[in-house]
Amino acid sequence: MRIAHISDIHLFCSHCIGHESILNKRLIGLANWYLRRRRKVDFRILDIFAEKMQELEPDVLCITGDIVHLGFRGEFERARKWLKGLRSICPVKIVPGNHDAYLSECIPRIKKSLGDFFSIKGAEISGKAALEEIFPVVDVDEKSRVALIGLSTATPTGLIHATGCLGEGQIQRLGGVLKDLGQKGLFRVILIHHPPIHGCVSKRRGLIDLDGLEKLVDKTGAEAFLFGHSHKRLVAPSNGNLSKRIYLNAPSITSISKDPVKRAGFFLIDIDRKDGEWNVACKDFTLGEKQDSFISGKDHFWSLCQ
Repeated sequence: MRIAHISDIHLFCSHCIGHESILNKRLIGLANWYLRRRRKVDFRILDIFAEKMQELEPDVLCITGDIVHLGFRGEFERARKWLKGLRSICPVKIVPGNHDAYLSECIPRIKKSLGDFFSIKGAEISGKAALEEIFPVVDVDEKSRVALIGLSTATPTGLIHATGCLGEGQIQRLGGVLKDLGQKGLFRVILIHHPPIHGCVSKRRGLIDLDGLEKLVDKTGAEAFLFGHSHKRLVAPSNGNLSKRIYLNAPSITSISKDPVKRAGFFLIDIDRKDGEWNVACKDFTLGEKQDSFISGKDHFWSLCQ
């Protein structure tokens, strides 16, 4: 199975200002956008990325949250149009991030505009269900024996916080899912926005119930985590035979940072099973200096015995 992984698009809609209230957390977000963030992103990269997807032909594109920036209605409309364009190239599976749930009023918009992208099957989501009750969302590719497990950490937070939370119910359901898929011998890939390991972000930006997630996964097992939020690429471990799992943190796909760790990019992951062993190859693509193409970077390889 070939998986493309991106994160943190942060689609912004300037013409929405004035049409919706900004006398809330959005006021700080807008100030941050105009004073700092807007100089570090370029949404034209999204067209370049779409062209690259047509060339690479992944089996699925996984997007790990922060599709929109401040949760304006127009941002969600723009996001849906963009996602539908990508879905004409390959199946798309997303999980929401904290910016998607910027305010409590954003939750219904997430479900309405993005809900049918939670699964590659495009199933409609109940408008009455709480967001955390919808997840985990599992897609299994029977041919490759790979399972994609989407989780939601999206929850509205205070003015200076960007924390995420799974909740006790979602963690419990995840335990049953991982146990069942593990008994069937599937390769389990977890999609989550907030980093599932310590040290990636500060406490005020971290996953509140990370310890509970770690304890669960240590017990039930999982082969890989795909995530975002930190806006920094991370591949751990770099190569070799694994006793536990792979961690891939994608940078923001719209970043034009000069720092190679923060510069726009994506992962292309090939998962194959042969002679009772899982072989995983990951290629790290980075936006070129001219910002008109993605350059193939370092290759990573792992073998997992079961």
